[in-house]
Amino acid sequence: MRPNTQATLQTVPSVYTDAATTRGGNVDNLLPNPTSEKDPPSDADASRPEWVGRFDPGAGNGFGGSRWVRRINTAIHAPVLLGDRQTTPAADQSQLGVFIPCIQGDQFYVEAQVKIAARSGTDRAGVYMWFLDDTNSQVGVAASATDTGTTGAYAKCFAQGVAPSGAVKVLIGGFAGCATGSIDVHYDALYARRQIDSSIGIPPSFQTPTLATHYTFSIDALGYWKTIDGAVRFKGDVNFDGNGGAWNQVVFTLPVGYRPLVFSSFVLPTASLGTYITCTIATNGDVRFEIAAVGPFLCYASSVDFQLA
Repeated sequence: MRPNTQATLQTVPSVYTDAATTRGGNVDNLLPNPTSEKDPPSDADASRPEWVGRFDPGAGNGFGGSRWVRRINTAIHAPVLLGDRQTTPAADQSQLGVFIPCIQGDQFYVEAQVKIAARSGTDRAGVYMWFLDDTNSQVGVAASATDTGTTGAYAKCFAQGVAPSGAVKVLIGGFAGCATGSIDVHYDALYARRQIDSSIGIPPSFQTPTLATHYTFSIDALGYWKTIDGAVRFKGDVNFDGNGGAWNQVVFTLPVGYRPLVFSSFVLPTASLGTYITCTIATNGDVRFEIAAVGPFLCYASSVDFQLA
């Protein structure tokens, strides 16, 4: 038999510190190591977006006196692709980018301080975004962007865009043309974010339909809007005067982009306690407020809530 021995207890830390992290206070920034000042650990893959293209232009020569920048430096007709890359980039265009996952409708913004340190032609440089499918083929680009053609001074460049159908990732980063000559470009203070839908922070923008004759509102005008979770909701009330010719007819039609995926019906309370009517919405957007027997009613539409087609 083995004698009893005293076990050695070890305290497991609840927080592990990563000495090589580049996130820190930059939790709002989608780009890794955005100031380029963080040195890679000894075993880091220097070809990855977090480290690729780091360059020391000399003390104080980064934007605002910083030391390190990212650099694209290439000869005429010799583009380089640094970091993550798309399958078929534009001819005579170098890129320095990182992949960010996305889905259709996601909105992105990127900016950086860009300096053309030297060039022998007239090519320009800046930041951009390329929306890609699952084969890394391009399905869309930035909706708007700025670049610079000034040599020797930093200029703030930006790009913004919305992910189109088929996009599963966006390549965000810098670019530099090399169609007319060699070019040496420095990038500093890079920043990118996924933009938040404004309906999270401010009241939604209500759309007010034109109602069919004999239908009005009593207290709160009928309205509809899109929510951040991809649904459409109604608000307000509908007042029907009981005209037989307008009974259970189409009251208004929702526009494309506000229509349900399938035919939908909703039970709405009325001003008469304990009585209800049915609101139906067809996939073509036709909206009806239906009641079993012709007669006037005042109903409240706030229980209408459906997913978009």
